[in-house]
Amino acid sequence: MLERLYEKLWRRLGGRPWTEIVREDARHQPLLYLLLFLLAGVFLALKARQNWWHILIGFGAGPDSGPRVVVAGIRFIRRQGRREPDCDGGC
Repeated sequence: MLERLYEKLWRRLGGRPWTEIVREDARHQPLLYLLLFLLAGVFLALKARQNWWHILIGFGAGPDSGPRVVVAGIRFIRRQGRREPDCDGGC
């Protein structure tokens, strides 16, 4: 049910999944995303203060606590999943 709602949203707002949009944007503006995550980390640290270990345990035992997959070696494919018009070398 939530998957269909998400699909309806991204079809109206952006035309493709938001993860693809963010990934492509992050490759063009890496400094912006580095600063965003740095500010998010600083904000989280200021809010946590003495209870930082609660947040650490929450991230470790969260819903994605299964085995981690390293994706650093995977090749980036621009506009992955989108159909490009067929061309006979003249594009």
